[in-house]
Amino acid sequence: MPEAEELDQIIAMCLEGSEAGFEKLYHRFYGFLFSVAQRYARDNDEAKDIVQLGFIRICKSLSQFKGEGSFKSWIKRIQINEAINHYRRVNAGNRTTYSDEMSTYEYDDSMVVSEKTVLSKMSYDELYQLVLELPSSYKAVFTLYVIDGYKHSEIADMLGITVSTSKSNLSRAKAILIQKLNRVGIGLKKTLVNNV
Repeated sequence: MPEAEELDQIIAMCLEGSEAGFEKLYHRFYGFLFSVAQRYARDNDEAKDIVQLGFIRICKSLSQFKGEGSFKSWIKRIQINEAINHYRRVNAGNRTTYSDEMSTYEYDDSMVVSEKTVLSKMSYDELYQLVLELPSSYKAVFTLYVIDGYKHSEIADMLGITVSTSKSNLSRAKAILIQKLNRVGIGLKKTLVNNV
């Protein structure tokens, strides 16, 4: 059976309330949803919690999927929204002060190496791990902007911050990543990072 037909069948089973349908849907998309949740979580346990929240929301909203566009894109959007809602709950009232935190994270003109050098010395997983280690406010903005392609105005609305804070957090996230790359012996040109 073609993959699209199988997915349609699973969705139909879920809409009928079939536990087997929900289980198939969960197992089919767990890895994908986990990778999305992990971008916003502090650790794997929190990412698993976010996946559970996202899957519950997906199941409750399944009747709203009209087949326009990709199902995977639709569930990704729901998962991102759940991750952002979780982020807001966890960080409510927790406003980071940046002056002390950023004192060691500044751009340096000596950071000069090409993108090819970075990619040849580090695997995707190693680079991604550096992103996951960012402070949560920086990681959220970096992930939404660089990985998920949102604009600063959209990020500001999602996170309840100003556009300038979104831009600042992105800049600081880049500075931290540059410093971490320098620690492992890989520098970056300022222009390369600014193009991200």
